Amino acid sequence: MKRAIPLLVALGGVAVTGVALVSSGAVALPGQQASTHPPCAELPTPAAVTHALGQHTSLVKQLQGIGTQVSVGTPCDGQPDKALVLITYKSAAQQDGIVAIMNSDGFGVPAQSTKA
Repeated sequence: MKRAIPLLVALGGVAVTGVALVSSGAVALPGQQASTHPPCAELPTPAAVTHALGQHTSLVKQLQGIGTQVSVGTPCDGQPDKALVLITYKSAAQQDGIVAIMNSDGFGVPAQSTKA
């Protein structure tokens, strides 16, 4: 079963559930099972997410260094023009690593972590 980790991000004093939307401040919400991301209408295009990955290669390498996969994900059924950074992990240690890394950095676009 795939399990996404919703994260809470504070942006301009407003708490937003999603996953590491823009920068630091992501905190894991323990016990959450549902996949959470901004509404599909608010997600960027796959091209914008690809560009963000290219602009944040050191962050991608950090995440890959703990054994995760980082890719462009399209989470909205029937809307292939809406995307986010998809971080796939296999273990609790990788999950903890994602949270630690994303607490201090971000892609500038929505990101979501999902258990493989």
